[in-house]
Amino acid sequence: MINIFFCMVLSLISVSFHIEAEMQADAKKPVKSANAASMDRGEYEPLPKEVAAYLTDRMAQERIPGMSVAIARGGRIIAAQGLGIAQLENQVVATPDTVYRIGSISKTLTALAVMQLVDAGQFELAGDIREWVPDYPQKSHTITIEHLLTHTSGVRTFNAEEFFSRKRVSALVSGMELFKEDDLLFAPGSRMHYTTHGYTLLGLALERAKGVPYAVLMKESVFEPAGMNSTCPDNLEAVIPRRAGGYALSDGGKFQRTPLVDLSNRIPGNGLLSSATDLAHLSIALRKERLVTKKAIVRMTQSTVLPTGRNTDYGLGFFVREHKKRRIVGHGSGPTPGASCFWVMYPDYDLSISILANLSSVDMAEISLHVGEMLLEKNAKKHDEP
Repeated sequence: MINIFFCMVLSLISVSFHIEAEMQADAKKPVKSANAASMDRGEYEPLPKEVAAYLTDRMAQERIPGMSVAIARGGRIIAAQGLGIAQLENQVVATPDTVYRIGSISKTLTALAVMQLVDAGQFELAGDIREWVPDYPQKSHTITIEHLLTHTSGVRTFNAEEFFSRKRVSALVSGMELFKEDDLLFAPGSRMHYTTHGYTLLGLALERAKGVPYAVLMKESVFEPAGMNSTCPDNLEAVIPRRAGGYALSDGGKFQRTPLVDLSNRIPGNGLLSSATDLAHLSIALRKERLVTKKAIVRMTQSTVLPTGRNTDYGLGFFVREHKKRRIVGHGSGPTPGASCFWVMYPDYDLSISILANLSSVDMAEISLHVGEMLLEKNAKKHDEP
């Protein structure tokens, strides 16, 4: 069901792009951004040559205008670099600190704020969400905070109309209005249905518990302690420094601006902006336990098991998988207008990779995991080895 919906979303995106004015770009030429001359690494060490070469080739193949990459290991950013063009209109080069929409990676950040209150004893994972959001109507079954974090609540996700909304809303409660009267899809805990709307309820619970708006509490509790100085809620009306443009390819292979989509109806689960270096700082903060306790991190990165015995490969705001016999955790952006992003950590090797790009519908997971394998082939020493 989820795959069918996202196929529909991507199809609708493609149709929407045809009504936008096409930008001047020659489909037969490699993207200008793939040239070494348009790379920027700022104050950071450059990417390993073989990694930069691989990514440059992939950018040319996928026709990605701009990309930002950061690699963290040993408690620091060991390499970061911008590749290509962040904003085609003005030929602004991408840097390691370029800001992109990060889509569903927002869920991990919201989940961390929730787990801080679990650590503090203010939230209970088994607690009823209506204790904190009483204006969400009583349903046929109790929905817990854990159900929402693990996508097992039965709350539906956004539909196409909500996904493409251009309406600006000023409060999270307006996002809840979209779905609060809908019946649950199933009894909570019995199945998994990936849902961004569920994270809107978590965002509201955080606001009620903290007594401040979501943007404020996230900055104070997560972004600033982690050193994520560029991360903030998306706002189409705001001037956001270093923000990348958002693009897609037409059927004819020309670049187009993505449709104007306002994410204010789903900020906690899909609406944050960030940079590759900010996500690298997030990995470092988690390793150093600056945000939540080790116990919380372990719990968040344990895959949920349904009553049927099926493993969902999802914990509390993190995907949890194995790739080529190596454990990986993190999150991807999912379908996001004008961006494709992937943030992955290899816990056993103290390695994290964040790759953000300004083109829709790119399989950034495959690209990021290939980079991970390239790095681990050179140095696969585990973090606890001498």
